[in-house]
Amino acid sequence: MIRRFTQAELSAHHEAGHGVVAYFCRRELRRIRIDGQGAGSTHCTELTPAARSVLSDGAWRQCAQEEVYICLAGPLAEQRLAGSADFEAGKTDLQMARTWIRAMDEPTSTYAASVWVTRSLIGEQEIWTAVCELAEHLVENRFASGRYISALCQSHGVPRIRRGLI
Repeated sequence: MIRRFTQAELSAHHEAGHGVVAYFCRRELRRIRIDGQGAGSTHCTELTPAARSVLSDGAWRQCAQEEVYICLAGPLAEQRLAGSADFEAGKTDLQMARTWIRAMDEPTSTYAASVWVTRSLIGEQEIWTAVCELAEHLVENRFASGRYISALCQSHGVPRIRRGLI
């Protein structure tokens, strides 16, 4: 029997994927919201193109690669839950990932490698468990604060990325 998920469940897993991977990437999480129609948003500190002038090239590339992971995490969490993802709904995320890869002057093969790394992250037990619990919270409450998300990730043992290891 194939389980059908509500739009709220799909959206919640999508946004929870962004949130937990943002935590992993040491981003400051502000909040996640979803609405009754399944639209959602994750708010955390983001890298801006202007940061390139103040960071070393290596640090900027590391942060840009993390942005790619965060962008891809939403559609890939949704895909893991349902077996497929509404890539039309995640189109903005996928376009942003490609934009960051182009900004790094990386070849297109980096996109495929980034999808593989992000899918592996989402597949890690502590990360997936945190995504599922956060998604459940979002379905019930439509909102999660940055403090709540960080505490949940800590309680599940979600690791924090060590700089220079990507």
